[in-house]
Amino acid sequence: MNKKEIKIVIGVCVKKEEKLIIQMLESLSKSIVKSIEYYDFHIVMCANGCTDNTIPLVQSWIKNNLHLSCGLFELNESNLIEAQRTVIREAKKNNSKVVIFFDSDIIVHEDCVSELLKYYFPIEKGIIKVAYAISVPIRRKRVSLIESATNLYNTSNIIFSRRKHFQGRAFLIKTDVWDVPETGSQLIVDDIYLSLYIRSKFESNSIMEISTAKVYFYQIRTYVDLYNTFRRTKIEILKCLLLFPEFKVISDVSVYRKIIWKNLLKEPIHNIFLCLYLLFIRKIVALQFKFEIMFTKSNKENQWKVTKTSKSMI
Repeated sequence: MNKKEIKIVIGVCVKKEEKLIIQMLESLSKSIVKSIEYYDFHIVMCANGCTDNTIPLVQSWIKNNLHLSCGLFELNESNLIEAQRTVIREAKKNNSKVVIFFDSDIIVHEDCVSELLKYYFPIEKGIIKVAYAISVPIRRKRVSLIESATNLYNTSNIIFSRRKHFQGRAFLIKTDVWDVPETGSQLIVDDIYLSLYIRSKFESNSIMEISTAKVYFYQIRTYVDLYNTFRRTKIEILKCLLLFPEFKVISDVSVYRKIIWKNLLKEPIHNIFLCLYLLFIRKIVALQFKFEIMFTKSNKENQWKVTKTSKSMI
């Protein structure tokens, strides 16, 4: 098959991203253009739960970029998985066998799309189920302690164990592998269920990190945002374990990276301190979550609380 005949759907699910969405789309378009002579691209954006100025901004961007094939869908409900389900339906209508999903609050490296597409045929043939880009924190001159610790967690492949789940910021997946069941207790976090599902059903190397494909993101900087991130992840894991008991044997190792103590002890004092601090603050976060479950009946309500410090450098 001629590459130009291959249809690639780019999925962007958007929720209240008026501060970053144009910056993100501009970076994405530059990355797409580098491969546009080889593939037939179609961008499918799905706004879900947007009550700010995001939708008018996206509509204006589409009008100003008519050289790209784009479609915008709107959902009143704020739910990432429902938004992605919309993208998958459109991909199947367009006879696209794979979709590349991008978060709407990141910056896409200009080579990211082309690097991910090098794995199109292994994905299409089912050898690999998911290929995902690495996430690189955008560095600031003055960083908080939490930011420094989480940056280390995101970037060090020596101190922490290999990631066995995939990050949802940018990933290539076959349309029939993205199969999140509709459940009574709605799942809302895409990479949690899919990571557990793929790890339980396929071989351990079915999820591949592509080190040459990069996206940049704004790191969380406060305890509140750290807790909200932990909270939505933990709630989603609990939902998955309740609905799919077969995930229990792989849940922890598939979602969290572990400290490799023998490697940590060889690191500079600064990194050792950051790791110990991260371990300590995670214990506090986990304890707070346990108290919330014990004393708040509605702990699963408003699961996706926006992490405000991850939306800008300011």
